[in-house]
Parts: sequence; C-alpha cells; structure tokens
Amino acid sequence: MRGSDLAGRAAGSYVDLGKSLHAKGEFKAAESAFLTGLSQVRASPHVQNEMALHEALQALYGDMGLYAKAYTHLLRSRALTEATSSEAKRQEIVSHDLKWQFDRKQLADSIAGAQQLQAEEDRRAIAELRSERAETRTILIAGGGILLLGAGSVFFGLDRRRRKERYAKQAALLETKALRAQMNPHFIFNALNSISAFIREQQPEKAHGFIARFGRLMRLVLENSRKAEVPLGTDLEALRIYMELEQARTNEKFEFSITVDPGIDVKNVMVPPLVLQPFVENAIWHGMDGKEGQGHIELSIKQLGDQLIMAVSDDGVGRKMTVPVQDTSQKGSLGTTITRERLDLLQKQKRRPAGFQYLEQLVGTRVELTVPI
Repeated sequence: MRGSDLAGRAAGSYVDLGKSLHAKGEFKAAESAFLTGLSQVRASPHVQNEMALHEALQALYGDMGLYAKAYTHLLRSRALTEATSSEAKRQEIVSHDLKWQFDRKQLADSIAGAQQLQAEEDRRAIAELRSERAETRTILIAGGGILLLGAGSVFFGLDRRRRKERYAKQAALLETKALRAQMNPHFIFNALNSISAFIREQQPEKAHGFIARFGRLMRLVLENSRKAEVPLGTDLEALRIYMELEQARTNEKFEFSITVDPGIDVKNVMVPPLVLQPFVENAIWHGMDGKEGQGHIELSIKQLGDQLIMAVSDDGVGRKMTVPVQDTSQKGSLGTTITRERLDLLQKQKRRPAGFQYLEQLVGTRVELTVPI
C-alpha cells in the first residue's frame, strides 16, 4: 500500500481519538485531533474518513456553541455524501450492464455448442426452437434489466430527497440557534437599562426589588435560549417582567395588558422564544416616545386553526410620526430583521405560513405575527 493511502486511512484514528476527547468534555483537544485528521485526509483523499471528520466537527462545534462553524462542516459532509452516492449508483449501473453482456455471451456459447452436437436431419427444427428460446430469454433479460434499473432509479431519487430534507432541517436548526444567540444580548441590554435608571436616580429599594425580578428574567431567557420552542405561558411571563421593568424605567409612561383566548392551552402550545420582544420594544421606545400623557400597549393572542395570531398594539405616535434615534433605531431594526429571518426558517421547518405585517390604524401602531403551531 502506498504511503499516501496509509496516510489517508490513518486519518480514521483521529476520528476515534477526537470522539473520545469530545465525550470527556475536552473540546479543544478534540478539535485539534479532528483538524489534524482533516489535514492528512486532504493530502491523501479517503472519502469515508473525510466525511466522518466533518460530521464529528459538526457535532463538536454545535456543543461548543460555534454554530456558524458547525453549519460549514454540515454542508461539507452533505457535499461528500452526495458525491459518494452518485458514484456508487454509477458503479451499480455499470455492474448490471457488464452482467447482462456476460449472460449474452454465455447464451451465444451455449447455442454454438448445441449447433455442433445436433444431427444434420434435426438442425432445422432445433434451430427454430433455439431461436424462439433465445428471443424469449432476450426479452426476459431486457425486461428484468429495465425493471431493475427503474426500481433503482426510483429508490435513489427517494433516498436523495429524504437526505436533502434531513440536511435542510438540520441547517435550519443551526441557523435558528445562531439567530437566537444574537437576540439574547439585545434583549438583556434593554432590561439592564431599566434597572440602571433606578440606581442613577438613587432609589436603592426599587433597584433592589427590580434586580430580584431581573434575576428571574435572566433565568427564563437563559433557559429559553437553549430551546427551539417554549410553552407560550413561559414566553409571556418573560415579556411581562420585561414590560414591568420598562414601565418603571419610563416612570409609568405607559400601561399594558396581555390577553390570551381562553381556548389556548398556554402550557402546551409551543412558540419560538422571544419572537414578540422586538415589537414590544419598538412600541415602548418609539410608540410611547413623544406621546403626551400615559399610553397603552396591548398584547393579544388568538388561535386560528393550526396557527397563532400574535398582535402588539399601541396608541402611541405611530410609525410615520416616529423620530429616529440613532442607537435605538438600529437596535430595533436589528431585532425585527432577526425576527423576520427566524420566522422564515420556521416556515421552512413546519411548511406552513409564518411572518409578520404592520396594519394601518387611526392611532398608534399594530403589528400581527402569524406563528404555526
């Protein structure tokens, strides 16, 4: 065996070593082992080991929270799988073709032998019989080959579509986690602003009380950020605490209400975490800013078939009258952009409509989100 082949096959040992280190929680050492294996297998290609190394790195980076890197290795593994499947199918078709040609040669040899053994007086009758038999076998062999190739093509197509759907779902989950990783710091920053206002105004008792509530909020955010979906009741609890903190920060500039249709089971209906938060934030930072007197923000949840209609309404100055402020407008834009991408991914995963739209009203702003359940 050539040295290059040995190097390619030796990369497999780094797969086993890296997986052992990964299982022990030694992530950096495991990453080093996998990358060393990749450097060897790239110099001396060995497809199975290269696929195994990319799959192992995908799992490792997912556990490390490096979702962009995990997504990259997922795509490389998928590309190798597609290439391997196509080559295997091509070799299978070639093998069937060679077997068919071999059968034809055997049949021709048998016919030639039979011709030499037959007596002259029976040659015509046997020749006719042999001709009929050869025609029948040819039809059967050709028909069987066509059926076999047809069945193989159908199976290959179905298998390829199944694998594409599985990879698409994995990619969507990884991208959703990456988007949530952007959302959480954005959410926490505004909540901390609310608490720091009490400290600046030298109101230690209020600050202490809200720090305790902020601790509850942080626990909910951290727990929810690890999940693709959470119970509706849990998500609304986090939003309620956030709005109370903002309410105190603005010196009761607004009041709020949360209305859920009685037929909705908030403990079992699952929704993406914090999907309403950017729109609630916009209502507070933009809708209430510049409004004379106390405003009102309403969250309403209703179910329509297999979808939730989640609405945020305010009686503030409205979107057209909002005066942009550089830092808050950028944050609001980021939050709604991330939410749009999250809902697009949710639509791909559940294959049902998901999105949001702003609705015109005489006073203030209303936005409605459609979330499949």
